[in-house]
Amino acid sequence: MKKVLLSLLIVAFMLTAASYAGGLSIGTWGGYSTLGYDINDKVSGTIGSYYTNSTTSTYGLLLKADYDLAKLGEVQTEIGMFYFTTSAGTAGQMGLTYGVETMVKDNLSLGADFIVVDSTSYASGATSLTRVFPAVAITAALFI
Repeated sequence: MKKVLLSLLIVAFMLTAASYAGGLSIGTWGGYSTLGYDINDKVSGTIGSYYTNSTTSTYGLLLKADYDLAKLGEVQTEIGMFYFTTSAGTAGQMGLTYGVETMVKDNLSLGADFIVVDSTSYASGATSLTRVFPAVAITAALFI
């Protein structure tokens, strides 16, 4: 319940702060529904969540930050970090990303975040897991 309240507070902050700086976007990051916010020309933040209800209810919360690097033609490169947690037994997962994105329309971007390294810690004393290049997260964002 604390995670849900925290995510609602972050969404409320991002929505009220939208009039002070950059753009607001809705989209997806690796299966999470996301709300993104451009803090300035180089830094952006994203929060996301998901919920499934097949045999058991599972929810997750994502927090992500990116820093824009050099632009190669129409492709923007960026480095980032993320943290997510789920109700399915993991205490949390954090990692570093290297991403690319391009604007395919005036307000629509598509891209990919290569997860360079991540670390997962499990609840109640289980061993932690650290992986190098474990996955790629496909991204899409519609700027509003």
